[in-house]
Amino acid sequence: MLEYLVELGSVLFLIFAILLAPLTIQYLLYLPAKKLFKKTPPEELYSICLVINTVLLLIYHHWLAYPDPDEGDHLDGMLGPMFFVIWAPFYIGILISCVCRSFKAKSKENKSEDEEP
Repeated sequence: MLEYLVELGSVLFLIFAILLAPLTIQYLLYLPAKKLFKKTPPEELYSICLVINTVLLLIYHHWLAYPDPDEGDHLDGMLGPMFFVIWAPFYIGILISCVCRSFKAKSKENKSEDEEP
């Protein structure tokens, strides 16, 4: 019974990881990058990870949206637009988070420059 629950949990985790691909990719890139590049400002790391995330999502979307016409069904090409619709809100959330982090860093930088006469 425990083996069944572990297997079911891993399958559900994999399904949610695929459905929430923008968040999954962003945090799989950002968390190790934050540990590796400690001296780099976090907002710059987040922006770089967002660019890599965007490229990976575009490649993945292109792979899903334009399958090999010789293999599979004609409706296989619908996976790309479906995932695009599912991923769009999560990607927009990551983009908003990136912009907010950048503005907060700029405002902190401006405040520190104003305090140093």
